[in-house]
Amino acid sequence: MRPPDALQHRIGIHLGDVFRAAGDVTGDGVNLAARLQTMARPGTVCLSQSVYDAVKGKLLMQVEPLVRTQFKNIAEAIPVFLVWPAADGRSGPVASPR
Repeated sequence: MRPPDALQHRIGIHLGDVFRAAGDVTGDGVNLAARLQTMARPGTVCLSQSVYDAVKGKLLMQVEPLVRTQFKNIAEAIPVFLVWPAADGRSGPVASPR
């Protein structure tokens, strides 16, 4: 059980281009990950479709598909998934029905 004063992080992960120049890190990978982080609930991770495709079936997790989201300066809407560790001790992936 988690202590009542434990930090509840929100994480956003996207697979995309990242560039480093003059000490700055930029690119779609950074911008979308930051925007996904704001969509995550405390204690969860928000994934873009590209990351979800890479980990589905490989990690023990619960999944809540969110709406396709249009992000500023990104041409197409991106499917977004909210994930958190499976709490029931199952030995395989857990996904919410769509």
